[in-house]
Amino acid sequence: MTHLEARMEKDLGRIRDLVRDLAAKSEAAVQDALHALQTGDQQVAYATILHDHPINRVMRHIDHLCHTFIAVHLPSAGPLRLLSSIIRVNIELERIGDYAVTICREAVQLSKPPSGRLAREIERVAGGTLLMLRQSISAFNELNAEKARSTMGMGDQIEASMDAV
Repeated sequence: MTHLEARMEKDLGRIRDLVRDLAAKSEAAVQDALHALQTGDQQVAYATILHDHPINRVMRHIDHLCHTFIAVHLPSAGPLRLLSSIIRVNIELERIGDYAVTICREAVQLSKPPSGRLAREIERVAGGTLLMLRQSISAFNELNAEKARSTMGMGDQIEASMDAV
């Protein structure tokens, strides 16, 4: 491996590490948001809202690194496709953090947490959604297209559950 190839791999590894970090932050935000919604814990809700700023900063940093990578390395084929995927994933992970904030804002507005059938349905949909998020992150980290395709199939089930709620 040449020095340039090693540098390219190192830079790609750094970007992928940051995507893993962003994915962990986004997943934690969703878990905290669901906890705040299900329990009415306003402190967790407010903390989750405030923790959206680091998610946004990491997203902007990844975006900057991707564009810098393209400018410096002029990638083609595999590395370019990977960067394209990273840019898309980056946007979606930031959006997931925004959804967590929206859930927290709604949780703070409620006079009491959901109960009964609604609470059970929310828990069921949330469990499936978190599983899908984890599998998506795993598929991306492993660069496993088959796992990604199987996870996409879960989306229809989650959507049907959402309609039921």
